[in-house]
Parts: sequence; structure tokens; C-alpha cells
Amino acid sequence: MLNKPILIAGAPRSGTSMCARILHSQGVWTGDCKKPNKFNPYGFFENNTFTAMLNRHYKGEFPLQWENIFESLEFQGWTPDQPWMFKHWKLLPTWKIWDAMFPDALWLLPYRNEGDNLRSLENMRYANPFAVFKECKERQNEIADRCTHRFVDTDKIIGGWISELQNIICLPQIKEPSVLRGRDCIDLVIWNRKGLVKSD
Repeated sequence: MLNKPILIAGAPRSGTSMCARILHSQGVWTGDCKKPNKFNPYGFFENNTFTAMLNRHYKGEFPLQWENIFESLEFQGWTPDQPWMFKHWKLLPTWKIWDAMFPDALWLLPYRNEGDNLRSLENMRYANPFAVFKECKERQNEIADRCTHRFVDTDKIIGGWISELQNIICLPQIKEPSVLRGRDCIDLVIWNRKGLVKSD
């Protein structure tokens, strides 16, 4: 399982946390993660140590290396029999480095309606929502051209499409996928609240 992580990479506000929560319900290891807040009351499912490494790399302060990821996994209590994941939108601009470290990774690429995603970014006061969304979409397409991946339509998951839920949980890394556990992770109230509001 070490060299086959599940990497969740989508634009901010596209439903990546919901996808990560669904995977977590299936026994996928996340480690020590960013705490919940009013926007994500169930949690972000973003590993704090990996995120710190990613941010330092993003700023040019610290190169991402396989050895550091492995040491952190062991330190956080991960065991080789556990499937593991990392979710962060900055996986997108750094995807080539992650692909070099983990060429057998499975990339989950969540997306939602473009207009709704842009409005959600605006509600969160992103400086340039369209530029952020455009870059994320372009990087997702690059990953799709090069890596093992699955696109995930989060609007369909919210809409109750079992086939799209199975698209997330029926993975080689997951031994006993459970639709019931996955459905318990879908919260329409949270999805439609301020900051994630969908258009009529």
C-alpha cells in the first residue's frame, strides 16, 4: 500500500472534503488532520504534516521527497497493510513531483458545476476565483493524460447517484467497500449552506 496512495486533487470548494470523508469511512488512513471548522464541520481530512511539507515546497523552502513522506507515515502510526490518502488542492500545481514519487498512485479528481464552484470561491473571498478554478481544471486534465485517475462528479454524489459513489469506494485499495457507510457521509445541509451554495 505504501506506493499506491489515493491522492485527492480538486479545486477548492469542489467537494474534495466530502470525497475524503467517504474514503475515510471505508477505512482509508488519513493520519493527523486539520481540525473541523464552521465551513467543514466534519473535518478537512488534510494531513497536517504532509500539508506543511507541501506548503514549504510551494514556497521554495523545502523539497518534497519520498523519504520524508515515508518517515512521516511511520511516525504517525501508519502500517503497510493500510490504504492511505492525501487530499489538498495544491497537489494540482505540484502533481508532477507526486507522480515521480508515487507513479502507482490513484488520483481522484473531484469536480462540480463550474458556476457553483466559482460562486463558492467568491463567497470564500478568493482573490481571483476564475484564475484559481482555471488552473485547477488545467492541472486535472494534465493528470488525466498521464496518471491512473478517476474523475468524480460531486454533484452526482449529492444527487444520490449510487454509481458515482461506487466510483469512489470501489477501489483496488479498499477490500470491503460499503455504500451505506459512504452515504452516511453525504450531508445536503452542509453542501447547500453559505459558502457551498448551489444555484437554482
